[in-house]
Amino acid sequence: QEALTERQVNKIVSAISSSDLHIFTDRGEFYLPTAVDSPITPTNVSFPKISPYGSGAVRPVDFDGGVVFIQTTGKTVRELVLNSTSTKYDLFTINLLASHILNAPVDMDVLYGQTDVSAQYAYLVNDDGTMAVYHSIRNQNIAGWTPWDTDGDVKAVCVLDTDVFIAVERIINSVTFVYLELMNNNLALDAGISLTSASDTKVWTGLTHLEGKNVSVNSGNLHLGKFTVTSGQLTTNDN
Repeated sequence: QEALTERQVNKIVSAISSSDLHIFTDRGEFYLPTAVDSPITPTNVSFPKISPYGSGAVRPVDFDGGVVFIQTTGKTVRELVLNSTSTKYDLFTINLLASHILNAPVDMDVLYGQTDVSAQYAYLVNDDGTMAVYHSIRNQNIAGWTPWDTDGDVKAVCVLDTDVFIAVERIINSVTFVYLELMNNNLALDAGISLTSASDTKVWTGLTHLEGKNVSVNSGNLHLGKFTVTSGQLTTNDN
């Protein structure tokens, strides 16, 4: 057992193993230095302090060569990056120009790439049901944020290998449901479903999960318009 040496009481909220073991508390960030030729022993263990900002309850993530965490304020996303010329860590604010799309995040996860998409993304779920999505390619000096919202409230996000699952609370026909939705790069619609027919048809069924909703309908890259789902089906204007 080893204590963090501080003048104030710190509550440990999370830990993550990256280039070192990082300890996140509500009043600061620490790490456990390691070296190949100097294994950790009870006599040499120490926890240098990196910053005094403090981390919230959302689990930090290892992303694009750094460790991303949300400050206790819920409005600032910071990144710890090991300095290439020293053994110390640099600390950056990565949402300085996008603080308006962050609102007390409650969940975060990372997609490192897919078979058809090489880009990596960090997904942050806000307390108000929206999402903020961060993309970064450090060695190309590329980084950017975009807001995501939907007809409902996003509650949580989870990445399993190359699949991104989002829990979304939606009100369907005056009843509240929580759907587990799988992101699909081929569907540009929320809560979307792909339907095909062996013959020309205007009536499309199998849409009970969108009962009473005015939904968009696409055919390939063509937008056919918006139609209301009634009794689990809708009728388009054209076959």
